[in-house]
Order: sequence, then structure tokens, then C-alpha cells
Amino acid sequence: MEYAYCPRCGMKLMKSETGAPMCPTEHYTQNQAGAVAGIILQNDSILLEQRAGATHFGKWALPGGIAELGETPEDALVREVLEETGLVVSCGQLIGAKGTPDSIIVFFEAIILDGELNTSSESLQVRWFPIGELPWEELAFSRQEELLKEYFHRKGDL
Repeated sequence: MEYAYCPRCGMKLMKSETGAPMCPTEHYTQNQAGAVAGIILQNDSILLEQRAGATHFGKWALPGGIAELGETPEDALVREVLEETGLVVSCGQLIGAKGTPDSIIVFFEAIILDGELNTSSESLQVRWFPIGELPWEELAFSRQEELLKEYFHRKGDL
């Protein structure tokens, strides 16, 4: 069954980059592949992107996005980071996963191999934040905030 309207909020569905139906408020997507996000660290700083998309415009997030059907989480992370930041990365350690009944996001450390940091159509800017100066109140996604706090707490950085 393919919906024309979000089964949770009733908003008209739009098409995702892969052509799958998706709610503009991110309540519903027909893509069952999930999403990925990368924790990219350098010199005691973390890379965040300021979102340019329709959802959470102007808010900060880890580089990442929705995996395409048939794509591994690792391949999705490498592709998304390159598209959003211009950086070529490899997947490092699996950090964890956060989910809701509707979706799951898998978090990896990502290691920079090459590339030049730049913005894309999906980001207003990409920027290194010192770990002690993260814009917690301006993060786009609560699951990313939860995981980052757990991650830095385990590392002793918070």
C-alpha cells in the first residue's frame, strides 16, 4: 500500500531523494533501510552541518542521511558524508543505534581519508565545533543529541 498522506500527521507526502514517499515532518518514510550518521572528530572538535533542507532548517546535525534501498549502512555513511561535506571517509567503529517504532539511525565514527570541506545543497554550512562548545540547543535531532551525550560521557569528554 502506498500512502498519499502521512498516516501519523495527515500531511501530504513528498518524494525523498530516492523517490520513496516521505512526510515533510519526518513522521513517515517508506524506506525501510534506515539512516546513518557519522561522528567525525579532529583536534578535539566534531564536525556538524547546518541543515538547508525543509525539515529542521538552520539546525545543526551530524553528517549523514537515509540509506538507499540495497545499500549497507557503511556505504550509506561514506556516500552521505561525501555528498554533504566533500570529505572522503571510511567507517570506523560502530557507536550505537537509536530508534523509534518508525525508524532507526545507526551511528559510526568516521575517519577522514581525503577531500576538502565544503557545503552542499543540503547544508548551509559545515563547521568544526570544540567538544565543549557543541550547540546542544540548536541540534536538529533528539536521537543525535542523546547518542552524542552518551558517547562523550563514555569518553570522559562531558
